[in-house]
Amino acid sequence: MTNLQNVLYFDGQNDLVELTKWFPAIKDQVTVEFWSKVESESNAKTSIFGAYSTQRNRVLNVHLPWNDGVSRVFWDAGNQDGYDRIHQEIKTEEFSNIWVHWAFIKDARSGKMVIVVNGETWYQESNKHRSMEGIENFIIGSMIDTYHYWKGSLSDFRLWNIARNPEAIKKDMHHRLVGNESGLVAYLPLDEGVGNKVLDKTGNGNDGAIYGPTWKQDNLQLVAASKTCLLKNNGTDLILDIPGGQSNPGTAVWGYIFNNSNGQKWELQPNGVIKSKLGDFALDLQDIPGISYLKTVVVNPINYSLTQQWEITNSGVIKNKSNNYALVMANEGDYKIAVAYPINEFQSKSNELWVIIDV
Repeated sequence: MTNLQNVLYFDGQNDLVELTKWFPAIKDQVTVEFWSKVESESNAKTSIFGAYSTQRNRVLNVHLPWNDGVSRVFWDAGNQDGYDRIHQEIKTEEFSNIWVHWAFIKDARSGKMVIVVNGETWYQESNKHRSMEGIENFIIGSMIDTYHYWKGSLSDFRLWNIARNPEAIKKDMHHRLVGNESGLVAYLPLDEGVGNKVLDKTGNGNDGAIYGPTWKQDNLQLVAASKTCLLKNNGTDLILDIPGGQSNPGTAVWGYIFNNSNGQKWELQPNGVIKSKLGDFALDLQDIPGISYLKTVVVNPINYSLTQQWEITNSGVIKNKSNNYALVMANEGDYKIAVAYPINEFQSKSNELWVIIDV
């Protein structure tokens, strides 16, 4: 599914965002998350963000990338007689001109520093115990003395005073946050689209002043926070439902009259997964023995396979990405059951068409 978003663009010359407050809540644990689309040059030496003490000492910093013959990602964190550092070589095609979700984590109590890429642990080291207490300046797009400017597009910047785990990061990296999540100390969606200010959605008032960056739009896999919907079938006026609140693997999906249950509420993820609000289960296809032209629609634990990814066409057809099959309602005795069969390319039938109702 296309999902055009407002993002903030940094030109790599003199662009930065400066946050307006300091961070006394960040001490022994920190997580910094964001989506970035780097425009990297062969000799790039950039800093995508940095945090500093009153004495302008480095407390947090990420070079993305730093090229000293090879491109590397550096993650620095600490404010006790210097900072701890981890770094790893990276290929240009792994981060340049594509949207990548990054998370930089440090737990000074356990000594672990971690870099998470697209929800998966990419690099980590141990025995890193320096505290991060004393952050009074936070800059996005360069270092504090306005050099090593970063170039690219940025979205959904999150700062936590906890050490998040990769599973939690992966679970919500495609979703805007509400702003009141536990441990969240600054949240800049960077989606305003106009003006010279970016707003902190946590209520802490740590807004950012824009000096140079400009707004643009790009296709990015982010959806609104806590967005839920109903899927109503045009041909039957029934709501797609998991009856009885069941969410076991292989549970069939049916059509029922609207009753506002969680079994009728779905979350449309930008990667095409249609997730049930009952839990981490998604619409999936299951073969019917001996019948090649028909598939049963069930819910299964999310694994992001092609059979769990769907595309909603402009006409309202919900098409499975693994084949050319459409989600439809079919008769099963006195009831309607969800199945998938080949799309009628020329004229969609009413039971192939769906209405998305936000709730």
